[in-house]
Amino acid sequence: MLTDIHETDIDERIAPELGIKNLQESKNTNYDEINGLIWGPLNRSVAALTVGYKSKQIDVIFIIDSGSPTTFLTEKVFKRFGLEKVNRGTTNLIIHGKELKIDQSHSHFIELNVLGMDFMTYREAKILTDVSRGKYTINIKLKPLPLAMELLVAKRKI
Repeated sequence: MLTDIHETDIDERIAPELGIKNLQESKNTNYDEINGLIWGPLNRSVAALTVGYKSKQIDVIFIIDSGSPTTFLTEKVFKRFGLEKVNRGTTNLIIHGKELKIDQSHSHFIELNVLGMDFMTYREAKILTDVSRGKYTINIKLKPLPLAMELLVAKRKI
């Protein structure tokens, strides 16, 4: 388990700093920039991204991990979408406008969502870090959205 950041930190301390409620309905339609924080004693990069499945879209706080090749979501996130049993690497969800195969968080990060390099690579991410202010921005290249996300975005505008 990561000892410097816990689910309660995310819900009670990080979410308010990011201006969202973790795992609640998202109204975000801006998929070309992600603003995050450098948080805690080990300077973890954290950010809220929009996660979608079928017609539901929620804000989810992630730890950004350039050492992880894969993106992981907690059991709690899967349950918010009505997905009870998740087989590793077989579930597609939409992460900030990009459909990805997602694994379930396990082992030492079971209660944390991890944004891995699969997302960063596909979206050709450019990361600007402002250590003095404890903030960073990830600019991501907008590629055509999958039809499912286009429908979610169109539904939000109606």
